[in-house]
Amino acid sequence: MRGHKMTQPELDPSRFDAMVKTRNGSTPVLWGLDAIGAFIGVSPATARRWAREGWPIRKLGGKWCAFKADLIDRMRGKE
Repeated sequence: MRGHKMTQPELDPSRFDAMVKTRNGSTPVLWGLDAIGAFIGVSPATARRWAREGWPIRKLGGKWCAFKADLIDRMRGKE
């Protein structure tokens, strides 16, 4: 298809979760600083600070997210 630009829908949290969903239907991704902080046992403000300090917490489509396995590795010191 020459001359036609193929566009894909914007990658949002629900589309991303659908792409990475595990066999048992759970998602390995945490969305939002509240969920991320609760998972690692800190406040959302601390989770945001740790993201700035290099923890595996990122923004995707303007929303904070983190893979559970990456957080576990970081907490175990495996980075």
